[in-house]
Amino acid sequence: LLPAIQKIIRETDTVRSIESTLLRKDGSRLPILANINMIRTEAGKYSGARVTIFDNTERQQAAEALRQREAQYHYLFENNPLPMFAYDLESLQILEVNAVMQANYGYTRAEFLALTLPDLHPSEEWETLQALLREDRPTLQHSGEWRHQRKDGRLIDVEITSHTLTLGLRPAALVAAQDITTRKQAEAGRLAAQRELQNFLDNARDMIQSLDAEGNYLYVNKAWCETLGYSLEEAREMTFTQVVDPVYQDHCQAVMRALVTTQQPQQIETIFRTRQGQLVIVEGSLGSHISQEGQFITNSIFRNITARKQAEEILRDSEAQNRLLFEESPDTIALFDQRGKIIRINRASEELTGLPRAELLSHRLDELKLVTPQVVREMNTAFLQAQTSPTNYAALEFCIHRPDGNQREVESRIYALKLGGKTSRWSPPVISLRANRPRKFHVKANCRIACSLKNLLSRSRSTTPKTAWSAPTTPFQS
Repeated sequence: LLPAIQKIIRETDTVRSIESTLLRKDGSRLPILANINMIRTEAGKYSGARVTIFDNTERQQAAEALRQREAQYHYLFENNPLPMFAYDLESLQILEVNAVMQANYGYTRAEFLALTLPDLHPSEEWETLQALLREDRPTLQHSGEWRHQRKDGRLIDVEITSHTLTLGLRPAALVAAQDITTRKQAEAGRLAAQRELQNFLDNARDMIQSLDAEGNYLYVNKAWCETLGYSLEEAREMTFTQVVDPVYQDHCQAVMRALVTTQQPQQIETIFRTRQGQLVIVEGSLGSHISQEGQFITNSIFRNITARKQAEEILRDSEAQNRLLFEESPDTIALFDQRGKIIRINRASEELTGLPRAELLSHRLDELKLVTPQVVREMNTAFLQAQTSPTNYAALEFCIHRPDGNQREVESRIYALKLGGKTSRWSPPVISLRANRPRKFHVKANCRIACSLKNLLSRSRSTTPKTAWSAPTTPFQS
């Protein structure tokens, strides 16, 4: 303390406070705060000093804790993964900036400290920013989404959170500016994809619906509403059982239970009833998922197959009639493949040829010795003529040689049907054979067989596979 007292005397001070350390008897050191009050005589001379000593241990410990906290805060500020900066609440001058902020924005620390808060915002946000700064602010403030401008001029989206504090004896705010540009772009992409999906669902020709676990409608598309005659608002107040025909409700419930049990997509064919009570036959696929709220959701796509089912019924009736006409025709009708082998023939052939149908199938006429090689050549010529004939057939008369040695003179028509598609192809030949009869009977027979052949050729057109052969010009010749 002596040097301190001597300094006080030299500087003519009367009171001075100093921090020092006393050495205890046990050798330990005691931090102290000493208040020195110099005593002067009436003549102005120093006669002594009054020294008041205080234990300074707690004060020094508090000061050390404060320095440690400041070091921690500085470390957290500098190494925070979020861009952070501090600015003066009055001048708006930027006071501090961390390393992440410098890296994200492209400024050096010196360049940042030369900026003010408005310099970080595009000019179109200045008015809004000034209005916000004029308002009374809480200690912790979430300011929402803003845009900041980097040094290269590129704008980024940021989410601002700030906290007031005192920095260098000045009122300031510490700001965390989280870059949400990538997140917003991803959100915009998600919303765009969602809009595209919604547009696809709304404009799909199939009926699409979603149900909750109780069978209430959560979503139906435009095709669903148009097909069943309900509005979107009406559908949201309905259940699946109100749409399904009562006869098929047990079946639909069984399919639903299988979907819940197996968690696998299910196929279904059922009947819906429109608002006007009309029946709509549908086939569909059912799937499921668990929503974010943990709710079991059923998603279904149904296709209206009413017209197809009606067409299939008409086709079945037509096929039955065609089979009857084909089998009951008094004339022999035969279909050949591209190698000239019989692939279908009616039972009138047995009486004409003297052979059972089983022996005729999969054989050529010349293999069975039913016709001569000359007839085969004439049949090929007739087939070529049929391809250019407006009636699609050519007439030919020849003899059938039966196994019993008898011969039958026949009149034949060799038909060639041109198939449509991307490439035009000729169908396999169809031949009608009629034993020669009196001319008057021929007129009546022609009327009967024409109807049968018309249906048969139509059937050939519909059943010929897409990979049908391109008929050779001489199918009857080896």
